[in-house]
Amino acid sequence: MGLGRWKGNLSNPSPRGETADRRRVCRYAVVKEKSWVGWWEGTKFESTAARILDISLRGALLNVDRFPPLGVSVWLCPPDVDAQDEWLEMKVLEVRKKIFGKRQARVTFRNIFPYETFKKLVYGPEAFKSPAQPAWLSDDAADKDWW
Repeated sequence: MGLGRWKGNLSNPSPRGETADRRRVCRYAVVKEKSWVGWWEGTKFESTAARILDISLRGALLNVDRFPPLGVSVWLCPPDVDAQDEWLEMKVLEVRKKIFGKRQARVTFRNIFPYETFKKLVYGPEAFKSPAQPAWLSDDAADKDWW
């Protein structure tokens, strides 16, 4: 750090460590990752297998078998969603492939990701089921007012 900085001269401050990450929402790892990405090319619907690397309610990072096109609407079929159900519309922000790496697509969702589906992807489908009643409690224990 230069001497001018110590004297209160802030006209040329040293650059801060900026990152290329512009996210405003935290991304989460997923327990269910296999999904599909699809888009229209003329009258033909194209699709490719995808693997969700991380996800938020606003976007995701995907490994894809084929690059989806930039600048057009693209749809995501999350894990455990039937192909006839509604897919989620998204926009591809960036595609890249490292020399020996897999193809990656950074996407943003047009609408907020459905929270129930999000919880299943991040925590698993079994995470929010109520636990079984312990064997040492009687069957009518849940009906009693213990307080």
